[in-house]
Amino acid sequence: MSPIDRSWYLRFVSPAPVAPATLSRALSEALGIPVTRIDGLWQGDPMSGFWRAIQARITRADVSLVMELGTESSPAPPEVLGVDTLVVRAILSGGPLTSRDSLWKILAQGLARLGYADLTLATGGRHIIEEYALLGHTDAVHDLCALSLQLHIDALRSEEFAWHLNVDDVFVTALDEVLDAIVRPQDRLGLSLSRAGLREVPAKIQRFATMRSLTLRDNAIELLADSDPLFALSQLEALDLTGNPLRAISAAGLARLPKLNRLVLGDTPLATDPVALDSLRAAFAGRGVRLFLGSSG
Repeated sequence: MSPIDRSWYLRFVSPAPVAPATLSRALSEALGIPVTRIDGLWQGDPMSGFWRAIQARITRADVSLVMELGTESSPAPPEVLGVDTLVVRAILSGGPLTSRDSLWKILAQGLARLGYADLTLATGGRHIIEEYALLGHTDAVHDLCALSLQLHIDALRSEEFAWHLNVDDVFVTALDEVLDAIVRPQDRLGLSLSRAGLREVPAKIQRFATMRSLTLRDNAIELLADSDPLFALSQLEALDLTGNPLRAISAAGLARLPKLNRLVLGDTPLATDPVALDSLRAAFAGRGVRLFLGSSG
């Protein structure tokens, strides 16, 4: 068994409403088993609306498949996700990678006939790519990375009015291209670049001169030196560095962030280094900056 989560979380979105009966029939034909629908309220974020459970449980080489469908209005490409859009979320778990891969393709093909787009790789599909990589499927990794990158770029180019953008889980080798794809950088008030494998803050972050909030959780950043591009963000108010192997932050650099009022350092070496913390507090003297040192930030 691979040392990572063997559950895959799939996501398919239609550009227009689809009748549940039509959807059930199409899924039954694609999967070769009866698919039933049970009404109910999804007990998640109430802002995501009402959900209807589409139950399709199948066993194929110990793989189980569970699906949900519903409507939602959440951040996604406007040309793909509309007000009355039907979203299908599926969980594939257990069994060998090849069996899950086969079911994913069958499901995607069946839903594509109804106009559904497969946005799995644009909404948290990194763990799928990592499993392919761990098992040595290099050709599949290359193809999936290319598709993931294109989905991110398409989404970012369409989000002209989103104040806060989430670019988490984008591989560092593709990050420059993704950052270049973000339109109207001067209007972005927040950006999240978590779990991107960053060892340093990318220089292109300076495109976002008016940014107020930056999240860089769970990267590999060890040092923020005087010349770090991050310190060019003079309007920055909140910075989250949780989960980085961070050893030091330049006091001179922090002085160039006059509006900073929140710094999150949970799960970093810096958070448990009393000398470094005393230095930080001295740099923030009289500024009212709140330091968060716990793991939750």
